[in-house]
Amino acid sequence: MMQLAHAQIIHDIVIENITATGSKTAGVIIGLPESPVKNVVLNNLKLSAEEGLTIEYESPNLAKVHDWAKKQWEQSKHRAISVYAGALGYGYNTDLLKKAGGAEPKCWADLTDPRFHDEVQVADPNSSGTAYTLLATVVQLMGEDKGFDYLKQLHRNVNQYTKSGAAPAKATSLGETLIGITFQHDMVTFIVDGAPIKVVAPCEGTGYEIGSMSIIKGARNLDNAKRWYDWALTAEAQKIGGESKAYQVPSNKDAKPPAQAPGGAGEGVVRDGCTLAAWALYLLWKARQH
Repeated sequence: MMQLAHAQIIHDIVIENITATGSKTAGVIIGLPESPVKNVVLNNLKLSAEEGLTIEYESPNLAKVHDWAKKQWEQSKHRAISVYAGALGYGYNTDLLKKAGGAEPKCWADLTDPRFHDEVQVADPNSSGTAYTLLATVVQLMGEDKGFDYLKQLHRNVNQYTKSGAAPAKATSLGETLIGITFQHDMVTFIVDGAPIKVVAPCEGTGYEIGSMSIIKGARNLDNAKRWYDWALTAEAQKIGGESKAYQVPSNKDAKPPAQAPGGAGEGVVRDGCTLAAWALYLLWKARQH
């Protein structure tokens, strides 16, 4: 939707979209001699910046974004900036819970209840950025030892580790699982379509993602990449998200979040500052599986 709307404004830019989330996106950029995405990438940009694959850029629209978006731009040494934010959480199928009986889950701790044995679905950190966000969230909320103990307890109730972070939302909507852990806006997408789901922002607090963009080093059409980058930070561009059933919180201050959007990077969320680097945290998780 954003690509089509933008084509009506600027006619000499072609953006070739790919569907690749989490670790796959970084692999596409790093592993191929020429990226399928020309000049602009919307995933895993902080990782790319650390590897020197992107360039510094200060948009004239920088002053128009929220502080949490500007903070990411500063932390990435001006190589990445947020387009949206989305809070982690979970959703449960209200029909299935009604049949099962019992109180509604409201916290992360509730998901380890034995009554939810084989009723929780979550993505696999080996392939999903959503699942990595869960690891980082739990460790920051509970500390390293208690956090990994929690994940072991949660594992007893997990019926499937999916490749995609959004897959548990669809499974919850179809009644294939009672509870799905994912970003809250992924659940909202199915609620809008009539699925019997209730979204939960866990009582202990939660983590969030920042969906970002940056410009690839050596881009052949650098001027056009900057024009698109600038446009993507405008309220006009970001309102397209809600119109196309994307319910994240936009980074532009003047872009009103969709009415259905869950809370963004505000109160009740884990702030940046995990003491473990992303790769170190992933390796630690791998080591603790044995």
